[in-house]
Amino acid sequence: MQLPRDYYRSFISPRRFIWLALTNPRLAGPGLKVALVALRKFFLPQFQTVIFRSRPVVYVDHPVDRKIPFQPSTVSLYMSFIPLWMNAVFWLNRRYGRAADARLAAFLEGIALLYDEAGSIYLRCHSTTVRPRRLPNLSCAMIQVLDPHLNCIPSLHVTIVFGAWMLARGVIDAMGDAHGEATGKAGESRAEAWLASLYNHAQRIAETTMLMKQHSVNCVGASLWYLNVCYPASFDEARCAAIIDGLFTIEGKAVTVKEEARARVREVYAFLEQNETSGGDWRTPIIGFVESFPGTPPDFR
Repeated sequence: MQLPRDYYRSFISPRRFIWLALTNPRLAGPGLKVALVALRKFFLPQFQTVIFRSRPVVYVDHPVDRKIPFQPSTVSLYMSFIPLWMNAVFWLNRRYGRAADARLAAFLEGIALLYDEAGSIYLRCHSTTVRPRRLPNLSCAMIQVLDPHLNCIPSLHVTIVFGAWMLARGVIDAMGDAHGEATGKAGESRAEAWLASLYNHAQRIAETTMLMKQHSVNCVGASLWYLNVCYPASFDEARCAAIIDGLFTIEGKAVTVKEEARARVREVYAFLEQNETSGGDWRTPIIGFVESFPGTPPDFR
C-alpha cells in the first residue's frame, strides 16, 4: 500500500497505543470499554453460535462476488483496520498532547459505539460469506482460524475505518487545527494532509474486504447506508457516493467487474434507503435485509 511517508511515520505498534491508554487516566476507561464491547458484541457471540448454534446464520453472498478475484496479497492491509484507529489516536495525542485528552476519550467512546451498534445486528442474526478453501499464506489461514466469520453485515472493517476518519476529523476541528501550518501542498495543513491519508487508507481497506473474500458487495452497501443514517453530518449522500465510486480504483484496479460491483453496492444502499421509515429504528431495514438471505451456501453456477 503506497501511502505518504508522513502518514507511515505516524504508524506505531498496537502495544504503544495500549501503553498510551493505560498510562493516561482520561483514556484508560474508554480504551478498556472498546476492548470489552468488542469482546462482548463481536467475538463471544460468534463462538457461542459456533458451539451452541444459538443464533441463525445466513449467507449474504451475491453472484458478482464470484467475479471479484481473491487477492491474498492484500491481507496485511486488510488486517490493519484496528491499527488504523489506534494510530489515529496516537498521532492526535502526539500532535495535541493532554489538551486533547477529552476529545480522544470521546474518539474511543465513538469506536466503542460502532462496535455496540453493529453488535445489535449480530445478536439478532449472524451473516457470513463463502470463503476460499485454499489459502496461500499463514496470515490468511490465521484469519480463518481465529475469525468464525459470522458478522458480515454491517462490516466493521468498513464502519470502523471510515468512522475513525470521522472521529479524527472531529478532534482536529475541535482543536482549531483544520487550517494550521501549510505543508506546501496548495495551502493544505499538515493535519489536513494526514487526515486525507487516513481516508485513503480507509478506502483501501474497504476494497480489501471484498478482495480478501471476507465480505460481499452486499455488506459494503449495507454498511455505508448505516453510516449515512447514523452519522449523516459526515456521511451524506455525496460522501457515500464518492466512497462507492472509489471502490476498486486503488487496490482492485485489476478487477474486471468493478462497475458491476459498484452497481450492486448502490442497489443495496438504495434498497435500504427506500425501506427506511421516518423516525423508525435504523436496525429494522438492515435486519429485514439480512434475514432475507438463505441459511445455506449459495450456488451461483
